Amino acid sequence: MEYANIENRTLSQNDIDQLTNMMKSEALPHVRNRAHAILLLFEDRKRFDEVAKILRVHTNTVRNWAERWVAEGIDGLYDLEGRGAKPLFSREEENIILECLEKEPRSLRKLAEEVEKRTGKKAHVETLRKILKKHGKVWKRQRKIPKGKPDEEERERTKSDLEELRSMACEGEFDLYYFDESGLSLDPYVPYAWQDIGRDGTLGIPASRSKRINILGFMNSTGDKLAAFEQEGSVNSDVVIDIMDRANASKNI
Repeated sequence: MEYANIENRTLSQNDIDQLTNMMKSEALPHVRNRAHAILLLFEDRKRFDEVAKILRVHTNTVRNWAERWVAEGIDGLYDLEGRGAKPLFSREEENIILECLEKEPRSLRKLAEEVEKRTGKKAHVETLRKILKKHGKVWKRQRKIPKGKPDEEERERTKSDLEELRSMACEGEFDLYYFDESGLSLDPYVPYAWQDIGRDGTLGIPASRSKRINILGFMNSTGDKLAAFEQEGSVNSDVVIDIMDRANASKNI
């Protein structure tokens, strides 16, 4: 057993009853956790690391709780005035953290680096995670924002023109093909980021500098003919015209 100088410590029935009551009804959550830890250690005879895993704390934290219990009993489960770790960041510095978050909401590691530059304090990502949650932030999916909304009148006119083209193609006046483009890059299509809880709408994200491989293709209206072309880098009107010329010359459409 991994109990060092307290391995022979046992609990009386009164201890068990009192700790069980504290674990279930104590108002302070950290005291409930400590009471639970003592029961696991001295009643269930679990190891420090096992209790740490159950309660999601560090093994040394559990060891400290056990030592205080042995030395002080029930009183050792409570924090005396002035006892306990002081906050790493002041309120002003927490506001700086939120400012840094606006620059990079997708990575706590990058946030930690920016916070260290601004405050001179190095923080673990879990510390930053707790601060963000305290300020009403939540880790959720982002959506990319289009540059603008289509004009409704133009949209309806385009739908009407497309229906007319489909009708003419069905009558054999010409072959109708659809053209579209897609691409691959290291920038995630649907990334996650820290955002306000209950946020309406979308959160803008900065463009990625990752190299993009574009695929441009033509497909006929029945879906049995496809011509696809690869283009590395940006796509402009000259590229599209060149792709159309190559597709026409290839006799694939």
